[in-house]
Amino acid sequence: MTDKAAFRDEEYQFPQDDYIEDLHLEPPVAEQPAEPLLSHEEEPVQKSKNILNQIWNGNRRMVIAVGVAVVVVLVFSVARIIHKPEAQDTNPAPSQTATPAVVQQPVVDPQILDQLNGLKSDSANNNAVIRQLQAQIQQLTMALNQSRAQQQQLNQSMMVLLSQVQQLSAQVKILTLPKPVAAPKSVEKTVSVPPITYQLRAVVPGRAWIVGSDGQSQSVAVGDIVPQYGNVQSIDADAGVIITTSGKTIKFQ
Repeated sequence: MTDKAAFRDEEYQFPQDDYIEDLHLEPPVAEQPAEPLLSHEEEPVQKSKNILNQIWNGNRRMVIAVGVAVVVVLVFSVARIIHKPEAQDTNPAPSQTATPAVVQQPVVDPQILDQLNGLKSDSANNNAVIRQLQAQIQQLTMALNQSRAQQQQLNQSMMVLLSQVQQLSAQVKILTLPKPVAAPKSVEKTVSVPPITYQLRAVVPGRAWIVGSDGQSQSVAVGDIVPQYGNVQSIDADAGVIITTSGKTIKFQ
């Protein structure tokens, strides 16, 4: 620091003009202003910067070449480390027996199980009831079909009965006609009675209506007397025949 201060003092001391003229010397060139004083802490840093700048300015190409060489070496070293094969272990690892994983069973609430069992039993009961109802429906369907068939038969029988009733009504009208008065018999004269034949006009089970050749009609049942024929022995409504005890028969003509 003392050398620099002395140098600065000498820097600003110019020689006198008379002395310069006597020596015939050129006046000194004005120097650049001195740099500001640096503190004790900043002087080493400034010196190191100056040294680096001088090295960089003087050996720039050499510094660049050295940096490139360092980078190449680092890259090559990293590549060898990455691609270096791992040493294989000659001792095989002991085989470990795989222990089966223990599956933990889910815990179910007993109330839920009871409810599920109840639902299953209710479902089974409902299925049984449904099957019973289906069987009953089938039985009812069969009974309904049978009743329909019987109804048709009854309708046919009713038609037959209506026709028979109409026939009977006609026969009853005929039978209710007034009978002719028989002529008084002469005591003195012997009159031969001609044979009478009978015809069947209507018949129902157990009773029949007949008309004689003399024009008289009567209603007879089993056991009744038919003149000149005897008693009625049987009445066959289906065949339309009356059988008497004399062996004679009365039929439709």
